[in-house]
Amino acid sequence: MYTPQGIIHVTGEPDTGKTLLALTAFHPKKVAYFFDDVKRPPIDDKEFGLFIDLVEKYSSLKMLEFYKAFIAEVNKIKDNQYDAIVFDTWARIGKSIRYYAKANPLEFREGATFSRQGTIKGMEEWSETHRVESDVISALSRKCKALFLITHIKPQIKAGVQTGTFEPDCGKSFERICNMRLWLRHNPESGVPISLVLKRLSKVEVTKTGVVPVNVLPRKLVPQKENSSVWDVINHYWDNPVGNREPLPDEIPNDFELSILDGILTDSQKEMWQAELRERERQEKEEAEMFEAQLAIIKQEAINLAAQITAPLPVKVSQVYNELIKEYPNISYDDIERMLK
Repeated sequence: MYTPQGIIHVTGEPDTGKTLLALTAFHPKKVAYFFDDVKRPPIDDKEFGLFIDLVEKYSSLKMLEFYKAFIAEVNKIKDNQYDAIVFDTWARIGKSIRYYAKANPLEFREGATFSRQGTIKGMEEWSETHRVESDVISALSRKCKALFLITHIKPQIKAGVQTGTFEPDCGKSFERICNMRLWLRHNPESGVPISLVLKRLSKVEVTKTGVVPVNVLPRKLVPQKENSSVWDVINHYWDNPVGNREPLPDEIPNDFELSILDGILTDSQKEMWQAELRERERQEKEEAEMFEAQLAIIKQEAINLAAQITAPLPVKVSQVYNELIKEYPNISYDDIERMLK
């Protein structure tokens, strides 16, 4: 039987039981639950070993303040005080960590190790924020047997356009640090959701020849009639690993599910994405043409106004700018200066 351990990421469609998956792993009295969502958990707050309502306590805080409040809360938890720590959801917490790391890079890395070039330095600082988030998650995981990070999903965007598929609302560090990642989908045949396995469990067996890795889960987990939870499905495969056998028909993801797992768009998604991309390019071209036409009008007005002013050029630019800004609030002083040269 599998005992949940390590860092477990649960994501997926709305109302598929993401919270229940985390709450049914251990007795709630042995769970520290951090609530930061809209829908409250299905059991009373008092049933938990620890219940922290981040929404009620810290909804008014800005991002950097929220990071400090969150860190103060988790620092109160002693190592192994709870079997599981659940964050439902992780999105705001993850963003606060990354924003704090970006605003305070020298807390986490020596200044001399960053590039001196502004653009590259900025990229390095943002890249460093994901490492800081990973470090925070790893530190949290050492406080308990299992750390559950629950996230919603968001539309996937490529080249500024929605592709028609979705992706987890989390930082890119999740791909590396999690021990298991599950994407829950609605199941038309059962109240137990279908699970897509974004990152599979690791299991090893020690034989006479050494350590042998075991492939436990298929890429798609479909519950049987006798299963009452996703854990029942996982336990079945833990005791009866997939190994190297061919997957059964219901263990094979369909095209849409493969687009989730592999990021490869289906033909219909590609067509929709390409159509949206063409439409965006058309709109951008139209807006650029309109902007150029407006600049031509503004330039002519600027020249006409300047012809009525006998002051030196710097004063003339200022007076023309002060007049035109009333009608065109997006115009800049530099724009007017270029127009009058």
